[in-house]
Amino acid sequence: MIGMESMPVSRIRVWSRWLRLSHWTMALAVFGLLASGWLIGHAPTLRSEAGEFHSIFAALLIPALLVRIYLLILGQGSDHISDCEPNRHRLQQAGQLLLFYFSLGRLPLPKWYAHNPLWGPIYLALFFFLALAALSGLACSGRSPSGAGSVSSTYTSSAIC
Repeated sequence: MIGMESMPVSRIRVWSRWLRLSHWTMALAVFGLLASGWLIGHAPTLRSEAGEFHSIFAALLIPALLVRIYLLILGQGSDHISDCEPNRHRLQQAGQLLLFYFSLGRLPLPKWYAHNPLWGPIYLALFFFLALAALSGLACSGRSPSGAGSVSSTYTSSAIC
């Protein structure tokens, strides 16, 4: 039997640098938006400062989300949307993964490359809802995605927000 120390280990890049950068930027921005949004609603003395931080985190989220959407559409390999789309094989793997989870790890874990087959479609839904949240935030702030002009009238903006 071959010992672990004699087996060659090679590093295989699964995720591109741009995907990693957009992922961690979105994660940081979402946590910052959650915290600053909570402070805006629950800490009246910090509302102004929290609002400024909220804008900063939104300014981080939007370009990171745009990069990720670009990678979903035009990326290659595990960056592309085809790696998240459910197909027959991935749905079978997702079923095996659910059985693995429900058995508390007693059943074998299915093998997959890159995105977890159970979470791939959930990532797509997450990106959709993040884009929707970003657009609603822009509408409430009265800014357009390009930064010029107003997205909605004052009446509509105040009625929604």
